[in-house]
Amino acid sequence: MREINTKRVLICIVAIFVYTLWPAEAIAATRYVNADSSGAANNPTRAFSDASYTPNDSYKTLAAAYAASANGDTIEVSGGSSGHSYQGIVLGGSNKQIRGSQAPGFNGPVTITYNATNGYALSIQGSNNSIQNLVISGENTGLALDVWNATNASVSNVTSMNIGEGSYGIRIGGTTNTATFQNIVVDSNQLTSGSYGGRAITQSSGTANFSDCIINNSGSMALYVQTSGITTNFTNCVLSASSNYTFYAAAGVTGATINTNYSLIQGGGGAPQNFLSGPGAAGVTWHSNNDLLNAVPSFV
Repeated sequence: MREINTKRVLICIVAIFVYTLWPAEAIAATRYVNADSSGAANNPTRAFSDASYTPNDSYKTLAAAYAASANGDTIEVSGGSSGHSYQGIVLGGSNKQIRGSQAPGFNGPVTITYNATNGYALSIQGSNNSIQNLVISGENTGLALDVWNATNASVSNVTSMNIGEGSYGIRIGGTTNTATFQNIVVDSNQLTSGSYGGRAITQSSGTANFSDCIINNSGSMALYVQTSGITTNFTNCVLSASSNYTFYAAAGVTGATINTNYSLIQGGGGAPQNFLSGPGAAGVTWHSNNDLLNAVPSFV
């Protein structure tokens, strides 16, 4: 009996030793950002809905919250009652999310502004990262949203606007494999008078899936197909490029595919031949399924 008890004690000791050394699984946290904070971040995981919440519990900037975040974390951003603005960052790592808050009193518009150092307002990189409930502004200077070297990026309930002259509302490139966009608006019409509009979407890698979207560009093309072999899918979307081409392919493009499903498509200047053009147009296969082509005037 004593031998059996001794064995049991030894087994328990070994088990406790192994448990102590075994790395603990990280627990994802939600970190809160509020422009009304002093930056103290006294309790940065305290929810906006907590009765004890005060602004100084939160981070003041996206950059501060992101620097403290770990893979799997969510960064929830306050829009106050009528809207707040925050300078953009690069969202890297994995399984991270930036979202505008939906909590009452904090659910005003959250605008991500242009970061001149980076050359865009917001960039999604890394793997399985996502953003939602945001307004992303290029401030008439440059690129609004950059999806670059990303794996399975996700964007929902986002407006990209104020696209700089000759720049992009959304750029998808690098080694990006799949990017999904749901319920988004790309508006490149907010340029100074006389400026030449940028490209609403530029894609140079992977597969991009757009659903329930409005892509509006009165100054230039809705989609610029930059390289060979990419696939772009639009479902239940409105695509408008009243002064140029809806889809434009760069020279040398081959093996590219555009699929449009149940979408409303406005061709350049109302001319049907301007739906798909460019020196590489012959290298693009466009499948149109139950679309309305050239059915409405420009939205501007």
